[in-house]
Amino acid sequence: MRKIMVILVLLFLTSFGFADKVADLPAVLKPSVIITDGQSFFFSQDYSVYNYSLKTFKEVAKFVSKGQGPGEIAEDPPYLALYSDLILVYSDGKCLWYTKDGKLQRELKIPRENVEILPAKDGYISSRFFPDEKEQHVYIKFFLLDSKFESKTQLYQTVYDVNVSWGAQREAGFKNFKMITYFVGVGYQDEKIFIGDSSKGFFIDVYDLNGKHLYTIQKDDEVKKIEIDEDYKKKLLDEFRVVAPNVWPYVKDNNYVFYKHFPQIRNFFVADGKIYVLTFKKENDRYEMIVLDLKGKILKRLLLPFKGMRYYVRPGLRDTLTVKNGKVYELVENLDTEMYELHTYQIE
Repeated sequence: MRKIMVILVLLFLTSFGFADKVADLPAVLKPSVIITDGQSFFFSQDYSVYNYSLKTFKEVAKFVSKGQGPGEIAEDPPYLALYSDLILVYSDGKCLWYTKDGKLQRELKIPRENVEILPAKDGYISSRFFPDEKEQHVYIKFFLLDSKFESKTQLYQTVYDVNVSWGAQREAGFKNFKMITYFVGVGYQDEKIFIGDSSKGFFIDVYDLNGKHLYTIQKDDEVKKIEIDEDYKKKLLDEFRVVAPNVWPYVKDNNYVFYKHFPQIRNFFVADGKIYVLTFKKENDRYEMIVLDLKGKILKRLLLPFKGMRYYVRPGLRDTLTVKNGKVYELVENLDTEMYELHTYQIE
């Protein structure tokens, strides 16, 4: 009877989003991206991509390496995207299509200005940077591409909230280095393209595969702004010194700034016919996730006990988690054991 009660309690806790460490991953050293199809999880580490089974939590395949030859890439970490039966690896103007067990199927060089490539039915979605030194801005633009990677239409553009030192300023270092920047990202589901831009609040623009704007999801009235407190600033600066030791000398003399409020979107995922939005809201070591349908109706709000959430996040340094089949998968570094762990959180 006691054993049955323990099982019931565990099921109860899991159903309300409690953390469940499912595996130690001693071979994982420096993951930067994680995606999953529900059977395996894939992550990039340095110049390589790994496939780990979600049944055995063992390595199934390792593919891609550093270099200029077939099956090799020149920049790390690569960008990853899943098809039903293939995985797309993109880095520095080079697309590689692999089977999920690591067999190279196709390779293609495309213009290097493409930053990320996301499959969308018979074509692709691309993001590209456009620096404007006169205006002291970097713009990010999203394009719809056909199957040959030729541009069909521009979908969206915004100022990319990234720290840049222009021209002669490079020698003097950064000025007003932003420690927290606005999120902008893209997702795809049900032949719709979702572009989130937190510089406009809780804002997601939605397009069809012809590039037509369908509607905008804006929830500023329902997702309130949260002021950045001094404790968070201190913890972020402590972390920044560790993760960006080469940049810290250029910003340490009070050259850094914080916005008054957190962005209203920290990150988002589009999967399973839903939009999963992470915010910066935190209560009792739990972080908020807001679940919406594809039209933008808020279905539920959750507080989940993520263990690997960073204080300092920026493009290329995001939280190592993903969502699939109503479950969050998170890679967590255990500083006591010096080992990465896989945690899952049930949200449906």
